[in-house]
Amino acid sequence: MNDHAISAIGRYVRTDLQPRLTGLLATPVTLFGWEHAHRRDRRRLSRKRLQLGADLTAFCLPPLAALTVLWTTGPHTPAVLAISLTELAAVAVLATQIIRYADLTRPTATHRPHLEGEPKSDTSPRGACPQRADQPAHTHPTLNPAALWDHLAAALAWLDAANPRTDHEISMRILKITEEAGEVASAYIGMTGQNPRKGVTHTLHDLSGELCDVLITALVALATITGDTDTAQAALDRHLTERGPRLRALTRQQVIDGSGRKASSGGR
Repeated sequence: MNDHAISAIGRYVRTDLQPRLTGLLATPVTLFGWEHAHRRDRRRLSRKRLQLGADLTAFCLPPLAALTVLWTTGPHTPAVLAISLTELAAVAVLATQIIRYADLTRPTATHRPHLEGEPKSDTSPRGACPQRADQPAHTHPTLNPAALWDHLAAALAWLDAANPRTDHEISMRILKITEEAGEVASAYIGMTGQNPRKGVTHTLHDLSGELCDVLITALVALATITGDTDTAQAALDRHLTERGPRLRALTRQQVIDGSGRKASSGGR
């Protein structure tokens, strides 16, 4: 009973409480991370199986042993047999309930809480969830670009205070991008369960977070080599402005090619 109650509390925290609290925050953060992290422990299933075996041994084995002794030694009167069969049915129901609530399922990559107001999609931003019918719809707070650059400025100041911008330090900040990209690859492998020994160890939420870390690390490196966050923002804006015409040309060509294929197939 206690094990079932604890599992029910954890399920409520993961699927109900966490999404609602996250939806109230101006900046998405990971809440109750332990509720997801401990379920990704590769030894969790073995512990749950041991717990299941202990529960069945403690609560089901003794009555079955007693019934076996009774049926072996007697008496075998109709009343005794009827009562023993009733007890056997009760033990079977108890065993079924213990197994049912053992929670032996593996966490899946697509099972994660969603924030209200965001689209129902596996590729939605971290924390997205279906809108509940009994709650008013509201728009999930979006990232303020100014807040992003303020965050980067604070990170840059912290790094400069700890490690002045020597040639070695600048190189390390650039190489840090590669390290974070490796963590993205690790999260994707863990999300797909590609390693049969470890199984599924990460979620789409984890992968999204690692990708965000790559973006932040790259922008910090950009601010490092350009001088500060204002110069980095100007460099990024200039780069996007220069690449804009090329992207529009590619998009326009894609539309033309698509129209040509439609016309060609229609004339056949």
